[in-house]
Amino acid sequence: MEEELPVWCQLRRMPMEHAPEDALGFAKARIDRFARRKFWNVREVDGDDLFAGHILLRVAVATDPRLSAWLVEFEGDLFDYRFRKASFSEIITVIRYFFGKNNVMPLKVLEETLDMQIRKKYSLVEVGEFSKYVKKRIRTRDGRTAIKRERQAITIPKGLRKHIGVHFIKVPTIVGKRQVLLLKGWAIAPIFVFRGSIKRAFEDTLKTKLEGIQEQIKSDKSLRPIIRELRDYIKLNEKDFIKRFETEISPKGRLFQRLNLFPECMNQLISILTEKGHLGHGERLQLGLFLKKLGMPMEDQKRFWYQKAVDNIGLTFEEFDSKVGYTIDHLYGKAGGGTDYEAPKCETIITSYYCAFAQKGADEVMKRIQKEFEAKDKPTNFNQILDDLMAHLMNNEPRNACAKLFELRYGKRAKRIRHPISYTSYAAKVQKEKMEQKKEEKKPTEVNGHLSK
Repeated sequence: MEEELPVWCQLRRMPMEHAPEDALGFAKARIDRFARRKFWNVREVDGDDLFAGHILLRVAVATDPRLSAWLVEFEGDLFDYRFRKASFSEIITVIRYFFGKNNVMPLKVLEETLDMQIRKKYSLVEVGEFSKYVKKRIRTRDGRTAIKRERQAITIPKGLRKHIGVHFIKVPTIVGKRQVLLLKGWAIAPIFVFRGSIKRAFEDTLKTKLEGIQEQIKSDKSLRPIIRELRDYIKLNEKDFIKRFETEISPKGRLFQRLNLFPECMNQLISILTEKGHLGHGERLQLGLFLKKLGMPMEDQKRFWYQKAVDNIGLTFEEFDSKVGYTIDHLYGKAGGGTDYEAPKCETIITSYYCAFAQKGADEVMKRIQKEFEAKDKPTNFNQILDDLMAHLMNNEPRNACAKLFELRYGKRAKRIRHPISYTSYAAKVQKEKMEQKKEEKKPTEVNGHLSK
């Protein structure tokens, strides 16, 4: 039950005794805390005031996917920070809240339940630290930047050293990676092994609560001015605490900047990233390699993700680079094995990544296309091309459907699309031909020795 949660856990149930106007200041104080999170203290418990600020922040961001992701990210980090420093009894209470009381047992209780001396039989001992490799940037003698891997000892907080048992259905990822002792349906390991799953459970729970608030906002108009003020304050903090770097994507400029030439899959991935601030691993790889192969420099791509990704809030570019920059270095073959990765072709995208025509319903695709062309001049055969596109969707022919959308956008037929890079290159060629044709039409012509337009 929520009332059993420790006082430091943001999900505990407490009465909201403050008026929204009073809680506004507490919410701003919480935003300030997130902006200076290096000063977090596990015993800096929220209290009624800051808890009221947390509740009001939930209301303020609930209808905005990007701000919701921002709040989940920061509250998740704060929860994880406090969880690592909590007492063993508090930790057990929290884990049972997420996974169910009967699905979590301290090792001693589990031994009694199974009537086994598990610790002795499997030689389980508490470990105070473990080693991991960390990546550090170093400057080589010739002035280049390289990645060096160093072994580093990580101290395990005292509360996370003890072994517990969690029913295997609650931690399938950990079980699948064989990070635990699996015994009679129980995954047995030190608590720190489960830490990532517990943080995800917290974030999923908070997301569910945010979704439940949306109906309340629609019916209570008095909250709208407060919501606007808090959203503006969040953006103000962004400007104050973050040095923003932007790589513009616009109709002009180099090929990787010309969004109007991108295939639908890449257009939608950028829209999702802009709106929500996050993409899944496969989609990040798909978009990152596409931009790379269009010529986006590695440094520009880092700044692009820094600008768009939700986890940049509260980080300088340098901190963001040290946190995720290695992944982009790897894409460009500057880290790891030095492989120059190719952008995936359409056949691979359809089966393993994100294809708008393969993974969205035909009705949703058609509505999006019709909306796109509402304010545009349509070709004379617009309806016929649209019918052909729909037929390809119904016949599960996403590459042919993509070719028909190309025809609608650029007025030129295309064969079945094979690769997003070739789509963009061909679109650029068609656009260039049109521009040159317009220039020729505007040139004056000579009639009977006189120039005329």
